[in-house]
Amino acid sequence: MKEGQSLPLLVVAINVAQGGVVLGEQITDWRGIDIESIRGGATHNGNVAGEGVRSDVMGHPIEPLVRLANLLAERG
Repeated sequence: MKEGQSLPLLVVAINVAQGGVVLGEQITDWRGIDIESIRGGATHNGNVAGEGVRSDVMGHPIEPLVRLANLLAERG
């Protein structure tokens, strides 16, 4: 880790804090999908850990990534 780097940001950047599998059928016509209204959920050992609509993630699923990229750009 370089001097001045934040460990939490580094963990997000290299995605080592996540572990899981996405199950489902392959979608080839994904451009026509309204991803903001898709419902999703996560389970752990058969128990529901969370669920919601994708737009719950800061309005649009890409928004957290955009905010992180902008924050890192501001910090050089």
